[in-house]
Amino acid sequence: MNLSADDITARLRGGIVDYLGLPTAGWTPSDFAESLLGIVEEGGQNKGPPDALYNLGLDDGSAWCATAVMAWYAAAGHPLHLLARQYWQWRAARSLSIGLEQYRLGKTQIAAGLRRDDVGFVERKGGSGMHCFLITRQLHDGSITTVEGNVGNRTVSLTRQPWELAAVCRPMPRTY
Repeated sequence: MNLSADDITARLRGGIVDYLGLPTAGWTPSDFAESLLGIVEEGGQNKGPPDALYNLGLDDGSAWCATAVMAWYAAAGHPLHLLARQYWQWRAARSLSIGLEQYRLGKTQIAAGLRRDDVGFVERKGGSGMHCFLITRQLHDGSITTVEGNVGNRTVSLTRQPWELAAVCRPMPRTY
């Protein structure tokens, strides 16, 4: 698929807004993510919505945690990909982590507190790769709540501990 970054952003935003059928002006990436909680794969592992929605209709069986994060950002008007080809390269969480390296938070920044719309990364059990998600809030006890795509074949909200995080990136300055 030979699309420009603007085309990809427009298609992702349009597909998600059409899917939701809601007015979404002014939404943040986490607002989009939270509105899609519970969305379930249909048609097999990594098939059907939401994989087809986030992968621009490819429905190719690729893992979709990273494409979900990129789609939520794009829908909010803050695309994470710099070039169209990077959207396809960054579909794996580890690749997205490398692509967002310039936005990676240091230990001091993480200790100072995580923000809504930060992107978190964890290593999968057994060394089978990475998984990524949006951080939606940090609780008083230091734990974080997240919205994660492709967990049990659906979009879910989880509570995680900061020590679980392999990396955190802040690709969008807080403007609200």
